[in-house]
Amino acid sequence: MQNLIVGVIVLGCCVYAVWALLPVPARAAMARGLLRATWPAGIRGWLERTAAGPSGCGCNGCDQGTKAPRSPHMTAQPITIHRSPRR
Repeated sequence: MQNLIVGVIVLGCCVYAVWALLPVPARAAMARGLLRATWPAGIRGWLERTAAGPSGCGCNGCDQGTKAPRSPHMTAQPITIHRSPRR
């Protein structure tokens, strides 16, 4: 019985590792394939969010160029490095 429990835990860890290391487009395609089956509402919602996930760049829209313009009073500030005193 102990070997069965350990085997289930190891199998779950392997599935998680493969899922986490898959590229986002492959993960989305796998989620779309899994959506063909009947799942409880919580799992189905998670699969739907994964299937419609980001494009794979990992920036969640940061590449859209919607930065706020810099204020005119924001200027470059010099950096001062202070050495620690000798002991």
